[in-house]
Amino acid sequence: MAVAKEPVTFFTVTSYFADFPKSVKRGLNSYNSNKVVNVSVLAGGSLKGKVQASMKNKVYEVEIHIEGQEVKASTCSCAIGRAKCHHVAALLIWTEKNCTRTDVECVWKRPTTPKTEEITAKKVSVIAPSTSQAGIKRPVTQEDREWALSSLARLDRFTGLGWILSPESPQTFDQHVKTFDWILASSSYGDAEDKALHILSSLAVSPQEKEAIERATVGQAEKPYAVKRKSYPPSLFKTLLGQYNLKQGAHACDWGIVHEQKAKKEYMMRTGVTIQEKGVFLSDSGLLGGSPDGMVSDDCIIEVKCPYSARKKTIIQAAEAKDFFLQVNEGTGLLTLKQTHYYWHQIQGNLYLTGAGTCHLVVWTPLDLVILLIHKDPAWANNITVLETFYKDCLLPHILSAAN
Repeated sequence: MAVAKEPVTFFTVTSYFADFPKSVKRGLNSYNSNKVVNVSVLAGGSLKGKVQASMKNKVYEVEIHIEGQEVKASTCSCAIGRAKCHHVAALLIWTEKNCTRTDVECVWKRPTTPKTEEITAKKVSVIAPSTSQAGIKRPVTQEDREWALSSLARLDRFTGLGWILSPESPQTFDQHVKTFDWILASSSYGDAEDKALHILSSLAVSPQEKEAIERATVGQAEKPYAVKRKSYPPSLFKTLLGQYNLKQGAHACDWGIVHEQKAKKEYMMRTGVTIQEKGVFLSDSGLLGGSPDGMVSDDCIIEVKCPYSARKKTIIQAAEAKDFFLQVNEGTGLLTLKQTHYYWHQIQGNLYLTGAGTCHLVVWTPLDLVILLIHKDPAWANNITVLETFYKDCLLPHILSAAN
């Protein structure tokens, strides 16, 4: 049996007013102040109604055209008319909280209060709003969850609720990976005379194990598996070799996560090349790990960057900023990746861990897309030794002291 859904939902309101949050706040105030005079819910879900002005004794006519559960257009007789005013928000909020879909038109009018009625005191417990947060008065079904997840996906940005509703991915490679927790809890660790040497030998992986781990961790950006706990990825290379602030803004992270697939699709349309998704590549020691955004050939990886700071610019315009990771070569006029930027170290780390010789660095904004060819730098190879020495001499003793 199909589940009836409300003509207006919480997502209807928030998605229509995504760029006008103040209108939603004022609309909620109007709703709570009983400013909605009457509401007509037409067959199909469209709305007509009257909303009283906030500060004066005037009533505005509001019309809202809805298709499915999406607002297509709205008008109001107030001064800002066709803009998304708070009177429209108030009418939507009232409908979301009070109406369910019907097959016939229905009308609601605010009860009139006789002028002669005496005002009497009431207990707070009587007039206080309900503390229930339930949006529907029935059990939530799987169809409801799937509908909510698809609605959140259309918002084109990361949401915590969307992450919670997303299906879990099965862990498929635990048999290949020995984590620190597993090693420290093993009887062999307790019996080992040289515990540091025991950990290092336990973390080492064979070529067959490396291949198995890589295959099992395809799509690992969405699967926070335990393999990340036993190695540090190339995004940390710059931190260990120099100074780099790991703190990124939430908006920048969300922007990159949401738009990476768009950038990949545009890259494939422009080049005609198919991107092969790849997992985590480990070094022979098992101490270093890298996860490129994919491979376009046996000798070429791809890294995709969607800089939030350049979301309203072309790449050339963004490169004018001193802190941007690309710069214009004064001699050739071409864009190049700054070798002082941590993206350079991330790419070089991935090149050495995957064994590839080149990388396509794809830089995407809503206005532009640039593809840069980055070659493996022979001078960078010594950093692998530097990183593994750091792990053995600095990080491992700290882990052992904490474990003891």
